[in-house]
Amino acid sequence: KMRMIRYSTARLVYYKKQTIFYCLFSSIAAFLLMLACNLYHVQTTIYSQVQERLNFLDITAVKANLPSIVTIRQFYLKVIVILLTIFSVMFIFFFQRSLRQDSQELINWRLAGLSKGKIFLFIAWQLMLPLLICCTVLFLWIVLFQRSYQEMIQQINFLCLKFFDMPDIHSLATTSKLAIPMDQQTFFKIEFVNDLFLIDTLKGFYQTVLMLAGTSMTLSILQFSIFYHRLKKGRMIFFDTI
Repeated sequence: KMRMIRYSTARLVYYKKQTIFYCLFSSIAAFLLMLACNLYHVQTTIYSQVQERLNFLDITAVKANLPSIVTIRQFYLKVIVILLTIFSVMFIFFFQRSLRQDSQELINWRLAGLSKGKIFLFIAWQLMLPLLICCTVLFLWIVLFQRSYQEMIQQINFLCLKFFDMPDIHSLATTSKLAIPMDQQTFFKIEFVNDLFLIDTLKGFYQTVLMLAGTSMTLSILQFSIFYHRLKKGRMIFFDTI
């Protein structure tokens, strides 16, 4: 198995341009998916903070018109599903391309009696290794540039909230105790708590890796099973249509 892994890794270097393109795609997919997961989790924090601001201002009319946390979370869940769908379509394309490139070697290994598991490992490793490396690099980037990442979440969340019917906050300029400039962006601003944000980031990273790895492995097994069945039957027309 180690020999097969080394050979599969060498193929990544050999097809350098394709590997770079796949890494770029994997990085973008992982980043967007992790961003969506973090935005999903941060809704609990912002909803709690908005409720505290409303209680301080004592404005019942605004409370009644706030979009519910369930509605906003469902929006981000839809975004996650769309991103996973796009990733699945592109992953199928890359997997089929890898099968086509290595088809002659796979046929020879099959005729030489190499096991189905080792042949699958050769193909799957070429796609799983770059994906895991990209996810790890992404996580390190987020940890190193945490403030920039928080600001990005802040801006994206506010833009997404504009799609919902948010109450007009511009009239809330003063309270009985303090004079506060209260526009919508200030009112819905997320006050990040470092400990909670780190937990949400770890949770988002774990879910991102789990979803991408689970999706890619499931698609790999399904596609390889079809390929191996055709290989046993001696039918390779499957690749001519890709």
